[in-house]
Amino acid sequence: MKSKNIRTYSNNEKLVEERREQIIRCAMRLFNKKGFDGTSMRDLAAACKMTSANLYNYIAEKDDIIHLIMQQGDATSHEFIREADATLKSLGPEKALVRTIEQYFRLIDNSRAGVTFLYRGIAAFKEGIREGVITREADETSAFQRILEKGCREKVFAVDDTRLVADNIVSLGQMWAVKHGNFEKRYTIEDYIRMQTQGVLKQVLRKTR
Repeated sequence: MKSKNIRTYSNNEKLVEERREQIIRCAMRLFNKKGFDGTSMRDLAAACKMTSANLYNYIAEKDDIIHLIMQQGDATSHEFIREADATLKSLGPEKALVRTIEQYFRLIDNSRAGVTFLYRGIAAFKEGIREGVITREADETSAFQRILEKGCREKVFAVDDTRLVADNIVSLGQMWAVKHGNFEKRYTIEDYIRMQTQGVLKQVLRKTR
């Protein structure tokens, strides 16, 4: 997605970054509770303990928040993919898959509110945002697919459709955020990672092992 230059009236870059982080955190809670359309700028200012005038120092409109969330998420996703590819170069496919699943699920755990908002709201987003979310997910899926394909070439894995399995892994990670209210009553993130990793390995490892 093309990065948007978001208007600010402050020349203090550090302060702008800190205030926008605060705005994102407050917005995620409100959006997941009241919905994007149901949240007003006045609601957001109150949640951030700002005046409306102060809020407008850092963003021009409510849609800017989605762009900030996307920019933040894209940066985190790019770093995850870079680390996944580095892990694949340094470890065998099985260990690389185990480590990358853990990294991805912890990434999701650290950004549950944002993942939930994007997952639930994607159908209502403007076209550019919607395409950005889809592209990011496809890139994350490709990182897992590269691990699975290497494992198949080295006869560690036996997978008929590596893309489908990779997509399922990404979906399992997202479900930790979307269904966290149910999962947290039974599992810690460590439990969830362990059980889902075991399930994936059972599915992909060659049966002769």
